[in-house]
Amino acid sequence: MTDELEELLADKVYLEEAFETLLDIDAAGPWEFDDVPMDSGTFGEVVSRDIVEKVDGEYRLADPDGVRAVLEGEPSTATPTDHSGSPTLRSVPFDADWQALRPLAVGLVVVFLARVYMYPQVFRPEAITLLGNDPYMYRYLLLELARDNAGLFAVPGGIKVGEPLLVSTLWTITAILGGAKETGFAVLAWYPVGAALISAALVYALSMTLTRDRRVGFATLVLIAVMPVLGYRTALGFGDHHAFDLVWLALTMTAITWLAMRPDRAAWKTGLAIAGVAIGVSGQVLAWNAGGLLLVPIAFYGVAHAAVAVRDDQSVVRALGPVTLGVAIGALLSWVVHLQAGWQSQYMVLTPTLLAGGLLGVLAVAEVGRRLEVSAPVVGAGLLGVGIVSIVVTSVVFPDFTAEAVTELTQLVAKSGQEEIAEVKSIFSTDYGFIAGPFFFFGVSLFFALPYLFWGFWHGVKRSRPAWVAAGTYGLVFFLLGVIRVRFASQLALIAAVFSGLAFVHIYAVVTEGDRPDILAGSRPQSIVPVTWNRPERSTVFALVGVFLLVGGLGAMMTPLRVNLLTYDQSQYDAAMYMDRHADEQDLEYPGSYVFSEWGENRMYNALVSGESRSYGYARANYQDFITSPNGSQWYDRLKDRGYIVTTDIDRGDVPSQALQTQLHRYDGRETSHYRLLYASEDESVKVFSPVAGATITGTAEENRTVSISGEMDAAPVAIPAEWSVRTDAGGQYTVDIPTPGRYRIGEHRVTVNESAVRSGQEISLS
Repeated sequence: MTDELEELLADKVYLEEAFETLLDIDAAGPWEFDDVPMDSGTFGEVVSRDIVEKVDGEYRLADPDGVRAVLEGEPSTATPTDHSGSPTLRSVPFDADWQALRPLAVGLVVVFLARVYMYPQVFRPEAITLLGNDPYMYRYLLLELARDNAGLFAVPGGIKVGEPLLVSTLWTITAILGGAKETGFAVLAWYPVGAALISAALVYALSMTLTRDRRVGFATLVLIAVMPVLGYRTALGFGDHHAFDLVWLALTMTAITWLAMRPDRAAWKTGLAIAGVAIGVSGQVLAWNAGGLLLVPIAFYGVAHAAVAVRDDQSVVRALGPVTLGVAIGALLSWVVHLQAGWQSQYMVLTPTLLAGGLLGVLAVAEVGRRLEVSAPVVGAGLLGVGIVSIVVTSVVFPDFTAEAVTELTQLVAKSGQEEIAEVKSIFSTDYGFIAGPFFFFGVSLFFALPYLFWGFWHGVKRSRPAWVAAGTYGLVFFLLGVIRVRFASQLALIAAVFSGLAFVHIYAVVTEGDRPDILAGSRPQSIVPVTWNRPERSTVFALVGVFLLVGGLGAMMTPLRVNLLTYDQSQYDAAMYMDRHADEQDLEYPGSYVFSEWGENRMYNALVSGESRSYGYARANYQDFITSPNGSQWYDRLKDRGYIVTTDIDRGDVPSQALQTQLHRYDGRETSHYRLLYASEDESVKVFSPVAGATITGTAEENRTVSISGEMDAAPVAIPAEWSVRTDAGGQYTVDIPTPGRYRIGEHRVTVNESAVRSGQEISLS
């Protein structure tokens, strides 16, 4: 009987609600056809399949427990067999919880190892060097909170509109662990790894909800581990907001998908899922000042699910009500925090409120249309009307919200003034290569995921599988956002991992002629499909490795390359440590210890030297002009009160030969008047200068002749040899500007220039 019911529901999944009602009716005793929410044709098919039997002129379910097991997706009590009559491992439920959890546990270990291999580049002997640039802003905020000995849940005023929940969480963990600044830096470095494990576990649950196949769940975790964009945005040391955002997104997606799959489960389970939606929605809004964009898929899912429910004559209230309630509670939580703590702008906390209102409007229009048996086009027009009315009402009642939304959408598409920032580019940007661009963020797994993503959404709509509609909607929306901005690539990767995991298992099954995922075999998933852990045959290993290399191999290769781009090398670290020691020796205080460098490295240098790493604004606005300018004296007037200037290797073809980049980095500043060489790395890839007045040496020689200058400049860690020349004028006079202390031979004279001479601008005569 259960096989017949499974086959029926595979073709007509919308009958689940009718059978759930029928279970309640049957529990009260025999019943008649008029008591059943089925048409005569469907009921006749149910009877013909022996799911229902006739007893004394009335009807009863032939096997109520079997019907309940099928509806709840529980494994059959019978042991499935293969064609030889032997039990098949793929469908035998495990007796031990550990065996059931093993795919999750092993998969999370893989994710963990893929996130922490750069430990030596983060936890260095003298300091923690975070990855990238932006994490150093959060380092600054934690440093300020530690200096102020702030209480639990504290957030600096300037970040309350931004990422308050992230900063509050990081500081609260730090405070619980003692509140030392070093503890805060360690928490900031480790938090992305913890966030990666939580979001991966939630996505595993999402995958299991969709497929009930642990093979797909395990493959999903492995692909999460090697997806480049997830690899570097949740890597040890990359303490930006991205990893935190992914936790709330994964929670929301998983809870909505679960509600879509089973909106009528036990009340406590449904309540837990609704709470998951509420917490996820509120978390997304409070964690990031653009978190409202992460709620967009919920709006599209609401419309799609309502349309499918109306088509199938199913209750829209039952279908969409729990999600709407979850979003509404999430909006309420956001308002409570906003009003009590001042977190986020009113514009941001209004976003889930309007979303809840829009979902309620969709629910009402769709349910009324269904009950009045209005045609699908009319209901569709009504849903479109809900969107139009929502926009009009919002623009009238909340004009500031509308203006802000228009501004945000314009910036999202136009990207004006942000062209050099990588995150505003498209995943298909020509800077990366139109086709090759996604390789840098997903390997090739996205290209395997997309066909299954489109199929999943179509399957959900066609076969009335709302969970697949939910997952497909999230994937499609984030794919479109990723096409606009790389910023959303990690959100896309999170849901794409599920579909690429499905692709992995499907391809492997085709290659080995094994069991395909039930959802792709045309049957409704019932028993949970386990992962086998027996010692594999050689052919199995070759097949697994081959499919992995096909789907995830490029990602596994690209992930460490992408992480390395964000890691500071030993030369940069040594330069920062030198400046830190020098600033202490010279008793320099900020801004006298400010480091002027390329903006992508600016926060790191300033964090390790002075701790002042909140902004890279000055470097971003001025450094490029500085290194391309030939006018060192003019820039000295602007920089003389700042501590250090860092130059690094760049393509010399990009700057003129007389530019300061060339004069400083190639010629060590010896022919400038005001740039004292302090430090040069062993490979000379990083050099540190300090703006000084410069010593001036005058002398006489034959007129209109070249005077040679040679010597050694005092710089760390070793003296730097220098040679250059000047010409005498018609009177035989010459002037040499010396910005770096050292021992020099000028013509026939030997002279030692000390530190105080270059600092004070001393004039030295050799006549």
